[in-house]
Amino acid sequence: MINTSTFKKDIILFIRETLKSGVTNPKGSSIPFIFTSYPEKNVSYPMITIKSTNMQTTALGMQSESVWLNMDIEVRVWALDEKTKDGLTQQVVDTLRKAKYGSGSTTENGIYGFQLTSANVVEEEGEGMPKSEVMTFLYSAILAD
Repeated sequence: MINTSTFKKDIILFIRETLKSGVTNPKGSSIPFIFTSYPEKNVSYPMITIKSTNMQTTALGMQSESVWLNMDIEVRVWALDEKTKDGLTQQVVDTLRKAKYGSGSTTENGIYGFQLTSANVVEEEGEGMPKSEVMTFLYSAILAD
């Protein structure tokens, strides 16, 4: 469940854990490949990074301290070839789309909506450079004291 004091961390970690359980790790299950920040050392591909890029709140009434939060989550898939990048991108979208309902779902955890608001391919120049796709998802939550 989303805690008002730790909502940003809670949402990011929920997305990470959801992707860990729904996206097949091409490196094997014992090697991490989904991160909440870009690793500083020993980068190996493929990998997926998750971060918050924007937040907006709207008051839920004139006298209310409760707010409706809209939070943009960037999920970036990195790989050394197009086929792997495209396959992981599809798995990410499918996993997050399906996580909306059911046991352990976003709704059950106080996270609402699933909206893919953008998806952009980033072409790095140079031979052997990683390929990536940056997707932005919009999620919402109610923050109340």
